[in-house]
Amino acid sequence: MSGYFSVSQVAEHSSENDCWVIIHGKVYDVSSFLNDHPGGKKIVLKNAGTDATKQFDAFHNAGVLEKYGALCIGSVGEPPKEGTPVAAAASAHDDDRTFGEMIPFGDPSWYQDWDSPYYKDSHRRIRKLMRHFVDTDVIPFVHEWDEAKQVPMFLFKKCAEMGILAAVAGNGTLPLEYFDLESTLLFRGGENAIVPKEEFDAFHGFIIFDELSRCGSGGVLWGILGGLGIGLPPIIKFGSEELKRRI
Repeated sequence: MSGYFSVSQVAEHSSENDCWVIIHGKVYDVSSFLNDHPGGKKIVLKNAGTDATKQFDAFHNAGVLEKYGALCIGSVGEPPKEGTPVAAAASAHDDDRTFGEMIPFGDPSWYQDWDSPYYKDSHRRIRKLMRHFVDTDVIPFVHEWDEAKQVPMFLFKKCAEMGILAAVAGNGTLPLEYFDLESTLLFRGGENAIVPKEEFDAFHGFIIFDELSRCGSGGVLWGILGGLGIGLPPIIKFGSEELKRRI
C-alpha cells in the first residue's frame, strides 16, 4: 500500500483498462485481475470506481483480501499530518492462541483457545508457521503450478528444510533415523523447538495437511504430501532396513 486517494479520484478509474474499487477503506487496482475474477469481469466493472464493500462482503470472506493484497494501492482519505502518531495495524499473527473466523461453533474449539487434551502450544505454533508459509509461498503461485501441471522442485526442498516432509512420513511419529532434526526449522532447538520431538504426534501432521489444503489445489497438496504420507509409513513400519535406507 503506498498512497491516499479521495473518493472522487477513485471514481475516475472506472474503465476496463483502468479499474479501481474501494473495499473496507482500501483502494484496489483490479485492472489486471478482471479476466481472472471467478465471477467474471462484468460484475467487477459494474462497481468500478465505487465503494464495493457491500457487494464484496456478500460473496467473499476476508481471506480473499489477504490473498490479493498485492492489488491494494492505498487508502481512502488524507495522509496523516507529520508528527501525528499512527496506530499500528492489527496483525493476524499477533495473537498466537486464537485464529479462524471466531464464530461460535463455526471453528474447531481449539481455534478459540478452549482447553483441549489434543492441541497444545506446539500445535498452535506449527499452525501459525504453516499458515504463514502457505499464504506467502504457496497460494500466490498455485494457479501457475496447476497450469504447468507440475510442482517446482524448490518447493519440495523448502518443505524438507522446514521439516514438513519428515512430519508427514511417519504416521504420527518422527522417522528420527532418517533425517537430521537440527537441520529443520520445525524441530531444531531441543526443548525450545517450534515442535519438540517429544511432543510430536499425529495432530501436528494433521495440521500440516489441513493448512496446506487451504491452497485449494489437489495437485499441489497430493504432489507435496500425498505420496510421502501414504507411501512411506508402511515402509518405515514393515520394510527391511535395506529398503528403508535406499528410499
